[in-house]
Amino acid sequence: MRVPRRWLQPDERVLATFRPHWRRLVPIVALAMLCGAGAGVALAALDPPERTYVIAGLVAGWLLVAVRPITRRWFSRYVLTDRRLVARFGMIARSGTELPLTHIANIGFRQSIVQRLLGYGTVTIELLGDRDDVELIDVPDPSSVESAIWAARGMDIPSGEEPFDEA
Repeated sequence: MRVPRRWLQPDERVLATFRPHWRRLVPIVALAMLCGAGAGVALAALDPPERTYVIAGLVAGWLLVAVRPITRRWFSRYVLTDRRLVARFGMIARSGTELPLTHIANIGFRQSIVQRLLGYGTVTIELLGDRDDVELIDVPDPSSVESAIWAARGMDIPSGEEPFDEA
């Protein structure tokens, strides 16, 4: 995934980029399947003029519901550089945040059983000072993202934690 040069500072290197997990599109796919089933019923049960209206209504309704989540995922991006973590969201109305790696105090992640099976979760970043924690939701492979951020900071193991030693 290419990162626009205007997002980066001079001599800044991109280490990783990712979008929210594809699971955000599961409800849209399920709705498409329901609309397809409804179109099949309309084809079987209705005469040509009525079924055309029903199928057109199903397609139009699905498009109205599906466009927003699809574009929201497509235009959401996380970029990890050697200096900061950048999050950008939106196509027309845009928002974003930048977290300098030097301001990160701790990183953790959460995954339920379903999230672990599907390969996504939430990464929580604790910042130094009185700032609120930052949560990155629906991150693909959150343990790898956590490790990549620690590696970008030049640390293998968060301070205060020892590697697991089976005695």
